[in-house]
Amino acid sequence: MEPIPGVPGFRRIPGGAISAGAALFTGLEAAPLRPEIPDLCAALFPAGRAKVPLAYFSDVRCSICREISPLLREVDGATVSFHELPIYGPPSELAARAAIAAGFQGAHSAFHHRLMGSPVVPTRAYLLKLAEDAGIDTARLLSDMQRPEVDRRLATTRALADLFGFVGTPALVVGRTAALGRVSKHTLDELVDLERNERAPLSC
Repeated sequence: MEPIPGVPGFRRIPGGAISAGAALFTGLEAAPLRPEIPDLCAALFPAGRAKVPLAYFSDVRCSICREISPLLREVDGATVSFHELPIYGPPSELAARAAIAAGFQGAHSAFHHRLMGSPVVPTRAYLLKLAEDAGIDTARLLSDMQRPEVDRRLATTRALADLFGFVGTPALVVGRTAALGRVSKHTLDELVDLERNERAPLSC
C-alpha cells in the first residue's frame, strides 16, 4: 500500500483492469469547474458510516463494473455509497442521471443492479422500461433527472474521482483504502476486515 498524494489518511492498493481509454474524457472537457469538497467523508460516504463505509464508482457501460456490482451484494459489514461516474459519453450520463433520480424514490440500488445486469447501451426508452419494471414512477423519474441536485452529485463524483486519481472504472474506497480496477470478492472481504480492525477513526 502507498499513501494517496493530497488525501491525507488515505492509501491505495494496486488495482486490476479498468474501463477507460479515450472515452474517459468524452464530454468532460466542457464540464463545469469541480466543486470544493468541504467534508470529504460526507461526500465520499453519503450512505453513512454505520458499518465499514464503502464508496463505489462505476459506469453502466463499464464491462468490469458489471462483474463488481454483484459482489457488493455479498460483502458483509459494509455500507455502500454509489457514485455514478459516466465516462463513456451521453448514454452513460443519461443512465447516471436516471440512477440518481431513481434514488429520490428510494430505488437507486435496485435500478443500479438492473442497469448492470445487461450490456445494452442505455436509451431513454430502455431506462423507462427498467424503471417501470422496478415499480418506479417514470414521470417523476424524467422530471427528477433534470434537478440541479443531479448536476451537483455528478460534479461532486467527478471531483472525488480527480482527488483520488481514479482514471477509469470501477473504483472503490473501502474505509481509508482505495482500489482502482478489477478486484476479487476475496480482496473486497479483506479490505472490509482491514478497516473493521483499524483502531484510529477515519481522518476525514
